[in-house]
Amino acid sequence: MRNFQFTALLILIYTVIVIALLLLVRHWLSIEWSLLASAGAVLLAPAFALAIGNYITVRSEKYREEYETLKDLMAHRHMRGSSEFLIALNRVILVFDSSAKIKGLVKDLWEGHVNHESPLVSNRKEVDLVYAICQHMGRRITEFEIDSFFIPGSPQVILSQGVPPGNVSTSSTGGTPKEGMHSASDQSITAGSFISGWRLE
Repeated sequence: MRNFQFTALLILIYTVIVIALLLLVRHWLSIEWSLLASAGAVLLAPAFALAIGNYITVRSEKYREEYETLKDLMAHRHMRGSSEFLIALNRVILVFDSSAKIKGLVKDLWEGHVNHESPLVSNRKEVDLVYAICQHMGRRITEFEIDSFFIPGSPQVILSQGVPPGNVSTSSTGGTPKEGMHSASDQSITAGSFISGWRLE
């Protein structure tokens, strides 16, 4: 972003110099305004094209960094103690430095871990953070979808209609599905969530 601001400043200075020179030339040679405007367009067009191209490049790079961070948070959200998830989480404060809301949620999450909040509260804050990032980027993802995940495991836990995934209790070594669910022993995927109480609309 600073590179873009520096480029924009140089282009502004260049534009002022070109306009001043054209006005001086007209004053000395009494050139018509139409000819002066044409000369100005020829001289300034490359500068504005450079500014636009630079802005698009900066925005594209910024979006790529934001998307990569969000993708890592979503892909590893079922392993919240993993290095992959923590690397992405630590990157949030830098990548989304322009969003006061996201930075505030990161601070709340950090303070919660320092004060040893319950895992349920921390999980809720992590979901809120990822949801805020999705909103910032215009992604149409709900909090329920953020909290729902799939992990390796056997037997598979499958939700019956009307049973929120927050009620799922699973582990990597398997387990007994709760009431309202059934297992498929020939599968190796387990579904669940960290937060209970979701309602499926």
